[in-house]
Amino acid sequence: MEKTVGSKLKRFIPYINLDYAGYHLFYIAFALYCVGRSLPNVYWYGLPAVDYTINLMFLKTLRYMAYLFCGCQIVMNVYRTKKFALYIATAAVFFMQYILCRNSELVTMLIVMIAANNADARVMIRISAAIKAFVLGTQTILCVMNIIYDYVSFGDRERHYLGYIHVTASAYMMLFLIFEILYLKKHFTLKDALILFAANCFFSGITGTLTSMYYGIPVILYGMIAGRHPSRELKRPVKTFLYALPFLCFAATLFVFGIYDKNSEFWKMLEKKFFHGRLQIAHDALVNYPPSLLGHHPFWDGHDLMSSYRGVETQTIIDCSYINIYVYYGIIFTLFLLFLYSTIIWRALKLNDKTLAGTIAWILLVCLTEMWLFNPTYNIFPFLAMAGLRIRDEKKKIYYNG
Repeated sequence: MEKTVGSKLKRFIPYINLDYAGYHLFYIAFALYCVGRSLPNVYWYGLPAVDYTINLMFLKTLRYMAYLFCGCQIVMNVYRTKKFALYIATAAVFFMQYILCRNSELVTMLIVMIAANNADARVMIRISAAIKAFVLGTQTILCVMNIIYDYVSFGDRERHYLGYIHVTASAYMMLFLIFEILYLKKHFTLKDALILFAANCFFSGITGTLTSMYYGIPVILYGMIAGRHPSRELKRPVKTFLYALPFLCFAATLFVFGIYDKNSEFWKMLEKKFFHGRLQIAHDALVNYPPSLLGHHPFWDGHDLMSSYRGVETQTIIDCSYINIYVYYGIIFTLFLLFLYSTIIWRALKLNDKTLAGTIAWILLVCLTEMWLFNPTYNIFPFLAMAGLRIRDEKKKIYYNG
């Protein structure tokens, strides 16, 4: 047991175990945080403005309660000194970006990330998965029952918003729910795979988000293969490749978007069939915003209901996570975020948790074309850099890495 402030106070409060009270507070806080992050993405089309404002105020209150509980967890538990340098580096990088761009979300993510130290990662993922499943199911049922107006857009295809601000929200929430279930179960049975495949196809099809379906299918197939030989370790070259994967993905995006040529017939064909303007937007961003250590923090517009109401017709936001973060936050923050992902993979493989390492690898690949590498509404896996990881081997023995 680590020596904590709680253990020192036991002689004064003998009937309360403060060693674990902080973690119970954190799990409550994390649940509030996930609810507060998930529901603002929900927009009940046609809801009176005053009611929508009250809804946002309520969710903001939930988040502040979460930060308060996280603060209690930080105060009640003294962390191991071997992670002290990582805490200081994380705080320095996040606060530096906050000073530059005044994005309070950076500070709140930092609070939750540090409070997650040594908390059980599986409990965190269970909380996130349960909230995602509840929000997805409730929204869909309310839309089917016509309690919530399902806004539908008609362009090259019919797309249902299912009560969300972004038409792609439910599809990608389902995709990351698959990632979370994969981490929890370690292996998909045929029944699991069929249920997840049907759900993935439903949300991808009704919202017209085909990329989430294309990503979901190989992830589900991987889940059927993963976890069959939990005691078998990966070879060293494979481990090295996985450690370097975050940085390789970043380098690949810089190279591809850097050599893009809008006048080339090859690039025109790729843009038309697969990327629908994404290559041009990312390339223009690299041209217009030169490399910066601290970022440029531009304002971008995307395709959502709020942009439509403002009369915005052209998308300027970069879908590729790596270029998006690189341009907005700069080189230092981008490399540090990639280092956190590499840390999660290293800690997972140290426990021989190949499924977690594989899940992180899939997320890194998905974010080559999508913007969810640093978005806790969908992706809460970065918080696992500080959390306690554990795995049960074939003999039911539990191994823990705090």
